[in-house]
Amino acid sequence: MGQPTPDHAETGRRSSFLRAAAGTFGTNLAVAMLSLVNVLIVARAIGAAGRGQVAFLITVASLAAFFGATGVHESNGNLGGSEPSLRPRLATNSIFFSLVFGTIVALAIAALVSAFPAVGGDGRRILLWITLGCIPAIILKTYLNFLVQSDYHFAITNAAWLAGPLTTAITNGTLAAAGHLHVSSAIGAWIGGQVLGTSLLVGFVARRIGFGRPDARLAKRSLRFGAKAHVGHTMEIGNYRLDQWFVGAFSGSRELGLYSVAVAWAEVLFYLPGILVMIQRPDLVRRRDRGR
Repeated sequence: MGQPTPDHAETGRRSSFLRAAAGTFGTNLAVAMLSLVNVLIVARAIGAAGRGQVAFLITVASLAAFFGATGVHESNGNLGGSEPSLRPRLATNSIFFSLVFGTIVALAIAALVSAFPAVGGDGRRILLWITLGCIPAIILKTYLNFLVQSDYHFAITNAAWLAGPLTTAITNGTLAAAGHLHVSSAIGAWIGGQVLGTSLLVGFVARRIGFGRPDARLAKRSLRFGAKAHVGHTMEIGNYRLDQWFVGAFSGSRELGLYSVAVAWAEVLFYLPGILVMIQRPDLVRRRDRGR
């Protein structure tokens, strides 16, 4: 018998669509439930106002990270899927992009808050500065998540996705039971969970893909591609998250705390459509490449 063709070998390595979809959807449900549990723990332990401060800081960091990502994660997903040889260089460029864009957007928000203090909410400023400092790690997590998924490695991205809320829920639950949960410890647990998820992906990429040499030409290509999708995705994510920033800035932490509990329940409805797109993407970009 002859050697299997690359397409057959690649097909043999990838998980079935239903298995990948079920695993990813199950992870999303687990994340949603853990996030809801965490919301309820924090709200019960430190009150609606405290929960509102935590939600505000997380919202600011999450939105800033998405705006700062500039669509490079979309490039990683498509270029990494259609041109596998680019993955090591995409991984290295991702580190560079996350540091540069993360720092820029963090400094921009710090300047905005300094000029218009109300934009920064009514919590302690030191917690806002600390939270802004983790933006590069959040951006890198997004970049590597898409890059790893371009080669069908959904198990590790699910683990990295689950690491944050699981760590946060366990830490906050333990601190709440001991009577030591505060806004600062809750936001510290969230930052720790984000860094853990990023670390899992960095370790996986180092072992399975590798980090190549920085590639300026590829970086320009990634930015051009990402910019095409960034505007639409920014409007979409802004619609999901910007409302919490507005509520926290204009109505206060208590009102945001109550609002965030309702949002946590409603978000489950958005998961299935996004998951189906995510699972099909590696196949779609390969088919497009072969059709050229």
